Formats: sequence, structure tokens, C-alpha cells
Amino acid sequence: VRHGATREDIRALAQESIRREKQNTVMCSITGCLHPGTKGISMKFCEEHYKEFREQVKSTNDEEEETATLQKQVAMLKHQLKAVGAEPVECVTLDVAREKMQEAVQRLMAGDEMAEKDIEKWDTAIKMNPEYQQEQEEKARKWAEDNKEKNEEACRTMRGLVPPDIKQCSLKTLMERGLPRALAKRLWDKKILWMLRMHPLDIALIHQADLRAKYPNQGLDIIEMRAVWTVLPEDFENDGDGKKAEWRFNFRQKLEELTTKEEQNRLARNEKRNNAYKDLD
Repeated sequence: VRHGATREDIRALAQESIRREKQNTVMCSITGCLHPGTKGISMKFCEEHYKEFREQVKSTNDEEEETATLQKQVAMLKHQLKAVGAEPVECVTLDVAREKMQEAVQRLMAGDEMAEKDIEKWDTAIKMNPEYQQEQEEKARKWAEDNKEKNEEACRTMRGLVPPDIKQCSLKTLMERGLPRALAKRLWDKKILWMLRMHPLDIALIHQADLRAKYPNQGLDIIEMRAVWTVLPEDFENDGDGKKAEWRFNFRQKLEELTTKEEQNRLARNEKRNNAYKDLD
């Protein structure tokens, strides 16, 4: 400031200094931000936006590293599968897998024996596809909802025939209680019907070998099947190898086949109701 400058001169000099400082100030690179850009090299950011930028960069790097790790794991799994003679499931959409399956079936029908391997391949791809599994879950949910009342009614009917102490009964005891011999013998022979009088936890704890040998569902009519299904647990206990879940799945699959035949009026006489129950009609 020169000697003898007035107050107006000093104010003008101060404003000019501020103006020049603003001209030399680099603003934050984020559009709309009015703060000075004090961080960064090629791009300048204010303190707040610089922190956000660094976090985004770190997140991107973490995702890239995770993707690379997953790719390595997938490659290792494919190598291990091939080492034991198994082919990795091809990752395609459900629609594409179904188209490929149809093409393979047509080739097989045309005499191409090599197509059989492709059928197995695409069948596996379909069944392991998340979209297919979601479809099956929705189908199962709808079936359970549509058949809930009939299943519960069948359970009440069968519990009215299977005594609570069935395990302590003999064939003679059942007959002495008034059951026709044919029905008494059926209730005694079909141990799977005893589940209707078992505690849910006892059913869940049945050994998988017993489920197959002692509690098969062969020969059950649709009412018996519906009744037993009602008391089966969603998940069995001690099922590390999934054998019990497989038994339950096969049971349900057979029951669904019977209910479909019932809807189409195609049930055989013994599938509709076993002959042992004829004297109760």
C-alpha cells in the first residue's frame, strides 16, 4: 500500500487480491461442488469428495480381487471334476439348456447314439440351474397349497383306523378290536402307516436304512400316501448324506403322480383305495 492511500484505495486493493486468489484456486472436480480442490493429482477434489473417491477405488479393487479369486476356484473345481471323470456343468440360461436338451433328444431319436451323452449333460445342466430349482420350489409350494385340505382329511381318516398303541398290538389284537382281518393285516404289515401314531421327532430320527427297508411306500393307495405325507418332517435329523431327504423326495414325487392321475380320473382301483378297506365303505 503506497503512502497516503485512502480507505477506498485500500478496499479496492483487497478486493483485487481476493479476485486474483480465486482465479488461481482449483475447484473440486465434482460438478456442483463449490469447495476448493485440495486433494488428488490429475483430478482435484475437496476433502469430502476425495474420501468418497478413495473408498470407491478401494471397493472396485476389492471386487476385482474377489472376482479373480472366484475364477481361480472355479478353474480348480473344473480340473478336479475332470480328474475324477466328471464333466463340469455348462453355465447357460435355463431356456438355452432346454433347447439343447430337445436338440439332443431329436438327434437320439434320429439314430445318433452319441446324443445320449449330451442328453445326460443337458439334463444335469437343467436340474442344477437356479431358475429350474426356483421353478420346482414354486411348483412344490402350489401343490402343497392345493392339496392341503385333502391331505389333512386323509390323515384324520387313517388315524381313525390306526390305533395309538399300534406298536404294542398284534394282528390278533387288532382283529379282536373289531377290524376286519384284511384291514388288520394291512395295518400290521404296512409299518409306514405307524408313522401316523409316532412323535414327529421319532419320525425325524428314523435311520435312512430303515426308511427304505422298514417303511417303503410301495403299494400304498392315495389316501394312505396323503395321510403319511402330512406327518413327514420337512427335514430329517442326522441326514448328512441326504439319503433321508432323497427318500422324502421320492415319496412326494410318487404322491404327486397319484394326485395328477386323480385329477385326470386315471387312478387304478387299488390306487384309489386298497381292497382291504372295502368293508368300511
